[in-house]
Amino acid sequence: MRAEVHEAKVLERWSSATQPMEETHQADLRGRTVRDPDGNDAGRVNDLFVDPDSGQVRFMEVSTGGLLGIGQKHHLVPLDLIASTNPQTVVLSVPSESVTDGPEYHEEFIPEVEMDHYADVYAHYKVQPYWSDGYVYPRSPTTTR
Repeated sequence: MRAEVHEAKVLERWSSATQPMEETHQADLRGRTVRDPDGNDAGRVNDLFVDPDSGQVRFMEVSTGGLLGIGQKHHLVPLDLIASTNPQTVVLSVPSESVTDGPEYHEEFIPEVEMDHYADVYAHYKVQPYWSDGYVYPRSPTTTR
């Protein structure tokens, strides 16, 4: 089942955003290793996707697989799935296979395709989309050392 995209907007990458971004979720998670609840590697945070109007981060772009950047795949992961963070790691509340089996993100998506992709990502993880009625922005995750 796919969430309808009504009020969503094309998001900006944190790395190229023109507006100041809200300082949430340990602010900049880029470069951190992503792990699942069992400690299995789920990838690395490549970038963050930000709502240009609210400044809120909506997704992490997680890169998986590949060798030296060749053959890497990119997946959007909603911030709602972050269980905890520390200065080097983001721990998700889902198994690593959920990330690698998720919809693949392609940088060259046109806006209409990108909007549909957001809906596919939320449907894959069974998480309420940020544009839906009653959505509550996730609380800051637990920080561990």
